[in-house]
Amino acid sequence: MIKKNIFQFVFFLLGINLFLTSAVNAADKGWYLTPGVSYIMEDKDRDADNSVGFQLGVGKPVDDVMNVELTVTFDSLPQGGGNSSEFDQVGLQLDALIFLSQVKKWSTYSVFGVGILRTEFYGNKGGAPMINVGLGVMSPLWKDKVGIRSDVRYRIDERNVYGERSFGDWIVNVGLVVPIGQGKASKAKSENKPAIKIDMASDAPIILKGVNFELGSDQLLPDSIYILDAVAEALRKQPTVAVEVAGHTDSSGSPEFNQELSAKRAEAVTKYLATKGVAAENLKAAGYGADKPIADNATPEGMAQNRRVELNILKR
Repeated sequence: MIKKNIFQFVFFLLGINLFLTSAVNAADKGWYLTPGVSYIMEDKDRDADNSVGFQLGVGKPVDDVMNVELTVTFDSLPQGGGNSSEFDQVGLQLDALIFLSQVKKWSTYSVFGVGILRTEFYGNKGGAPMINVGLGVMSPLWKDKVGIRSDVRYRIDERNVYGERSFGDWIVNVGLVVPIGQGKASKAKSENKPAIKIDMASDAPIILKGVNFELGSDQLLPDSIYILDAVAEALRKQPTVAVEVAGHTDSSGSPEFNQELSAKRAEAVTKYLATKGVAAENLKAAGYGADKPIADNATPEGMAQNRRVELNILKR
């Protein structure tokens, strides 16, 4: 039973790899894969045993607090009592991940999804609507790029078997978050850019246009490095100047999440500037969340302007 699932999963990986390689490499930043394993605790009305399943999905952040994912799942639930029959199930689901908070590098999220679950049982085959809800956690695992995640979900599928109109299974998922199609193009674009200068003469806030992050993360995008190198050069030339690195977000997400995210982004910029020779005592990181907008959060353009990093002169 498990061998059969592994066989199906391997062939699915080989098939989808060609599609993802061609489609996502041409896409914009943010796409990722979600390979994983599942442990399914079946509905007792199925009269089946718990079992292991597999899944593979592709996802993309929508904004700083929500990702969407399309996932294919495989599992087989053998009947109990020595019966050789099993529920062979293949699912296709569309999920929304809503991020709730960040504690250090761990992010918690809720998930809501709908889809189709195709079941083969005693030679009968058919698809039925399916929903799933749950809670999970996610954290970087390797170089702040590849992540690890785990969630617990409750899945309900409409199925008329044994006189039952639906089954509800508890599912524990563990998997990876693997970015795809990111970074290479941005790095190439940065190589031959003209030199830029940061004007430190004004006491007005200096908005660091072009300093951007991965959605919902404090990970700097490659194009941001070019801007920050110019900032570091300007600060090194004026060693008596102390600045506040201020992080700001738009109004999407909870106030707590926005404050944590803006603080982490400000800290990421501060740490980078310190690695470029700026005196650490002249750098102060602060996060303001969505409390200080400079544009209307009711429009996408306004939200983009509000997601920013500023320099505020503290001392000359």
